[in-house]
Amino acid sequence: MKRITSDFPSGIDQLVYPTAIHYGRERGINATYKPTHVYEGDITNTDAIASWIEGKLLD
Repeated sequence: MKRITSDFPSGIDQLVYPTAIHYGRERGINATYKPTHVYEGDITNTDAIASWIEGKLLD
């Protein structure tokens, strides 16, 4: 994580914000992440999600 600092013209304060730089990353710049396992069910059904995860762990 790199921190970028920029002084305000008044000199009273400064703006500081972090930026993330990824070196040697397999996924390209601004490329969409494609998960190995995709849950197609109802995302609001916690029990169904838990069962799905358990099934994936046991595979």
